[in-house]
Amino acid sequence: SFSWLYQVEGTIPRAYVVNKAVVEKDSTRVLRLLSSAEFDPALEVVLDSEIPMPPIRQLKATANILRYENELVTIAASADNEAILVLADSHYPGWKAFVDGREEVIRRANLFYRAVPLAAGNHTVEFRYEPRSFTIGLVVSVVTFIALAVVTAVLVLRSRIKQLRLKNVISINTSSDRLNLSP
Repeated sequence: SFSWLYQVEGTIPRAYVVNKAVVEKDSTRVLRLLSSAEFDPALEVVLDSEIPMPPIRQLKATANILRYENELVTIAASADNEAILVLADSHYPGWKAFVDGREEVIRRANLFYRAVPLAAGNHTVEFRYEPRSFTIGLVVSVVTFIALAVVTAVLVLRSRIKQLRLKNVISINTSSDRLNLSP
């Protein structure tokens, strides 16, 4: 059987570091910028909010993915100057970023990706998927479980109290009947 094999040239890596950013919030303009011949995604990024950066200069930087899972991405990054780490994964609610253990705001990069600012030096960056919906669902489930346990305990106690009262009434009635039967 016949098949075609294509090679895509000039792709960007999954994680990379840049020190040039353009801020644009309008998605149509972002797409125009990304498709322009002057834009080089390996050297610059289009962000949805500004990250203060010193004037552009030559950057020596690396980004290596150490761990890549569904809900956790760990990257070892280094830069000789302030820079921006770009992770070419979907920008989606629920993701949190931690640079050297400190939470950092995730910026939307190139309309679809995630980015965080980096100071000069070596860093460990973790992207963790911790959606609020999971936390809210967990709290609702725990509260519901506790409420069901309390209601069940109350109903069982009420039932036992009723049974004890009935036994007392029956034992009082039978003992009084015995007393009435004797002459």
